[in-house]
Amino acid sequence: MTKDWDKLLDERHYAREFFDRWDDGACPVCNLTYVESEPDDQRTHLRCHRAVVNVFEPKPYPRIAKLFAAHGRFIPVTIISSLALRRRVFRIGRAFLREFGTDSLQYDEKGDGAQAFIIADAEGRSLGAYVVDGRNIPTHHPVGS
Repeated sequence: MTKDWDKLLDERHYAREFFDRWDDGACPVCNLTYVESEPDDQRTHLRCHRAVVNVFEPKPYPRIAKLFAAHGRFIPVTIISSLALRRRVFRIGRAFLREFGTDSLQYDEKGDGAQAFIIADAEGRSLGAYVVDGRNIPTHHPVGS
């Protein structure tokens, strides 16, 4: 099976880093090594591939668009937020961990007391996220003092 890797990499600029250190049997987009002829490997690859592409090429979601209308560009995500929103923050964090080689993931989708925010656009695409670990902020000092 032949693939036009240059066209793929032009469409998915984030895959270039993986392609530069790509070995045969690994997907240049999600960097997963798998055997194409094995159905279990194909399913695992498809799941991983979709997760990576969904972070780097987010699709508009009506729920995030509604939250954008209510909160603006920074949508708060807490322990009481839907699992889908918490999972979105987690997946963005996991992609960041993989891309930049940070030492740990700063967010747990099951809830660990951290306050997260999804950075969104009006169409409902989640463009990024950030996490504030409220457990480490002193409560006796006002912010900015």
